[in-house]
Amino acid sequence: YQVSQALFNKASLLDQMKRHQEELGVYDEIIRLFAADEDAFLREQVGSARLNRGLTFRQLGQPDEVMRVFDDVIAGYADGEEPWQRGLLLNALFSKALVLGERGHQVQSLAVYDELIRRFGGAQEPLFNILVSKALYNRALILETLDRKPDAFADYEGVMSRQAQAANVEGRELFTSAFFKKGVILAGTGAHNEAIRIFDEIIRLHARPENAYLHEVMNRARLSKGELLSQRGNPEDALNILNAVIREHEASDELIARDFTSQALLIKAQALEKSGEKAEAIAIYDELVRRYGGATESLLRERVGDALFYKGGI
Repeated sequence: YQVSQALFNKASLLDQMKRHQEELGVYDEIIRLFAADEDAFLREQVGSARLNRGLTFRQLGQPDEVMRVFDDVIAGYADGEEPWQRGLLLNALFSKALVLGERGHQVQSLAVYDELIRRFGGAQEPLFNILVSKALYNRALILETLDRKPDAFADYEGVMSRQAQAANVEGRELFTSAFFKKGVILAGTGAHNEAIRIFDEIIRLHARPENAYLHEVMNRARLSKGELLSQRGNPEDALNILNAVIREHEASDELIARDFTSQALLIKAQALEKSGEKAEAIAIYDELVRRYGGATESLLRERVGDALFYKGGI
């Protein structure tokens, strides 16, 4: 036990140092030393080493090796009934789906998420619950790109159901992300009142967010609400929200704050244009271009392009 644990500790240290090729060698050594051992603890250690090889190949940017390793793990533990075997299978399926998605193989990724959810959708173990929720969320993102929004909506609801009473921040992040995506889908179908209720609830829940990610989602909800209010002909309420976002973020040089500010300025200009205040709208478009015209980030350059396009149409 001491030898295998020492090797895992070494691999962990090498991972932190980003010496991934050496890390692979340590996992290979664990498998070589203990693959034939019948001891339950060592069998689990070998399984973890096999899975970690795939994760390490991913760090090295070798997707073909990643797929081969994950497929081997899936085949090796497909019929396993012990919790650690099921855990390895779940992690291998999730990681395989993730890598397929990263490579642009959305349909294949979707099929792996389907298999994962079929096998583990009823699992109640806390660690399993988080990964199944992530799989549901990722599957919903793919379904949206395939224009299967009702199916995506159902998966977002599945995430919320699983994480409604989450005691950890990761679960709360998943719940809030899925809640926001539900609002976006409803907004896109014209259910503006329901969408605004969702955005209001996110804003209320995370008025004092516990981390940067939840702060981001809360502000996305504010911006989405402002845009919907403008579309519904409530420019004054929209401008109140948008001006608040601008005030809170315009002094920061962080990319996320510049993202919020530029998006709020763009929506504000559109709201003013929609309400007939064309000179004021042009002034805001110009302000956006002045602030971000020299930006190198593609996100901000796109906003500048939008501002110039919309200004040209006035």
